[in-house]
Amino acid sequence: MKITYTEIIGVPHYQQGDADGLCVYYAMSMVLVALYPEYYKTIHNPPRGKKGVSPIFLMLKKIAQDNKIFHEKIGNWYFNGMKLSEATLILNEIASESYKKVRKDYFLNYPVQYRNMGKKDKVWKVSEICNALTWHLPVILAGGGIPSHAVVAVGWGKEGKKYWITYQDPSRGRVNSELARFIFYDDCEAIVPNQNYFLKHRPPVVITRDNESMYEAWDPEMWPRDKA
Repeated sequence: MKITYTEIIGVPHYQQGDADGLCVYYAMSMVLVALYPEYYKTIHNPPRGKKGVSPIFLMLKKIAQDNKIFHEKIGNWYFNGMKLSEATLILNEIASESYKKVRKDYFLNYPVQYRNMGKKDKVWKVSEICNALTWHLPVILAGGGIPSHAVVAVGWGKEGKKYWITYQDPSRGRVNSELARFIFYDDCEAIVPNQNYFLKHRPPVVITRDNESMYEAWDPEMWPRDKA
């Protein structure tokens, strides 16, 4: 039986503390640095001044427009975590500044289901998550088989009809793999970078087919011209 496996490499693996609820923050940090290497040195810098500050803290401060509200938000994140809808808003604001054009679709946030549950609203399939990973884009996952937590998917594999997802967990220092059907159910949702953007830089991938591996660096020319 043929086995195919694709894994993004070069995505930093940041870890949260034992007592905090900052898994979404750390997942956002991993994805941002993977797509914007220039953020590597400042991604966790505290919000003091305007230079050399974490882009996440800087954007949250801009959105809050008030120091008291800003500090309340940070405290709430620490103890209660952050919703993916809120994280998507912040990520899109950061990307809007980078592209110098305000849009709400640089990062997309939808529920993901292993099987079609007949919902009317937009629901991603497992194949759409795998497609994003194939195109060198790390994906934030939360809910479902990852209850009250968030991780960053960096790879996927297929053996026959079985799919599995490889992800970096902010609460652990190692990479984990899990069958897709044990992740994508109930309230599982994802934040996926829009494939039509982030063409300048994406992390490389390693593709393995039948025990033969191939390193694939990102090249913007790979992306279909009619989709750019």
